[in-house]
Amino acid sequence: MTAAACKFRVLGGKYVLGDVLGVGGMATVYAATQPSLDRCVAVKMLRPELETNPYMVCRFRNEALAASRLSHPNVASVIDFARTDGGIYYLVMEYVRGRRLTQLLHESGPPTLQRVAVLCDQLLTAVAEVHAAGVVHGDLKADNVIVEVMRDRREFAKLIDFGLASFEGEIEAVVDQPVLAGTPEYLAPEVILGAPTSIASDLYAVGVIIYELITGATPFAGGASAEILARHVGEDVIPPSLRCAQRVVPRRLDMVVCRALAKRPEERFASATEFAQAIAEAIHGFAEPELAAGAHPESKWLATTAPTRDWGPDDAGGKPRRLAAGTAPHPKIEAGDDQAPAFASAPAGSDTLYAQKVLRSAASELERALPALVGAELRWRIKLTLATLYVELGERVRARRAARAALDHAASGGSAVGQQQARAVLDRLAQPNVS
Repeated sequence: MTAAACKFRVLGGKYVLGDVLGVGGMATVYAATQPSLDRCVAVKMLRPELETNPYMVCRFRNEALAASRLSHPNVASVIDFARTDGGIYYLVMEYVRGRRLTQLLHESGPPTLQRVAVLCDQLLTAVAEVHAAGVVHGDLKADNVIVEVMRDRREFAKLIDFGLASFEGEIEAVVDQPVLAGTPEYLAPEVILGAPTSIASDLYAVGVIIYELITGATPFAGGASAEILARHVGEDVIPPSLRCAQRVVPRRLDMVVCRALAKRPEERFASATEFAQAIAEAIHGFAEPELAAGAHPESKWLATTAPTRDWGPDDAGGKPRRLAAGTAPHPKIEAGDDQAPAFASAPAGSDTLYAQKVLRSAASELERALPALVGAELRWRIKLTLATLYVELGERVRARRAARAALDHAASGGSAVGQQQARAVLDRLAQPNVS
């Protein structure tokens, strides 16, 4: 547990902090108990260094306000929001026992389409409730869906983390966002180009999640963040049935997913309810063949040579091909286009894509483990490992941050070897051609 956590081990005389559940750029989440009601809760604490940052404080308060508007079985409820005497903001939430959807994907392999439909129906029911309350979630992704297994063995999905939420009709009142916020793999094209998050961008993100459940990968993954963002804006999505050719996906489901991932917001589903109904109709009466015995799950998931593709003009008329309803052709991003971000896209092969998933999973596990580690020796070694992983993933900013942290930990622990290795990584990152 961190020093900050020890200092505020008992919050407001009501909550006793336990283990760290997760660490993010804005806050740390702890398991906790509420002795007065003898129940487990989750406490999310704004990082101490951000308490004087008006934008981050506003975001944290918005999260509490947005979640407090909601009361739905598929949405994690907010119990309390306050500030300690020491000035640290904290949010108390329902403790959801389960695993993140991302973890289930990594551990269990491809779910059946019937299971996909059940989980997505629950997720879209939650999203419909969020939108009905005048809230835009703004950060829908597989990591923000927790799946509980009930006593009767049914799976029950819960939506969490309203840290990037905004309010319909009140977006102008929110403190201006200094940077593009969100996870690149799930960002809608119009948000990447500067538009505020909206119902349409939320539904686009759900489309990404469904695509991920069916194929095992998000539709535009692979490479550095800038490359992923460029693909969202300028590349057509490959329908799930072509992305995992060894799996039978009904054409109707292809069409539903591709419509959800349409580049233009007005071409997507008008509401979460309409989206859920379309999924139910697409798989109604469909009997999915069983996977061959002994087949390696990943081989079923990654059966194409690239996550996206420039289909180019066909031989008759010179018009770009359309793959399915909802995949309107879009031009490639051209240098100097003032409506597009200044980065270029590059497809990655399926082997690269799978390797990147493994590396990202390893980096994520290391980030989660780090707060529980003690001793500068362990910390600089873990941070240096993270820096190396981020270099391989093409995330130079994260790599530099991890390498600098490794250097600091090595210096505080008096490790000359650690300092030397950390400086070597920083020197490498200073070279412009490091990938």
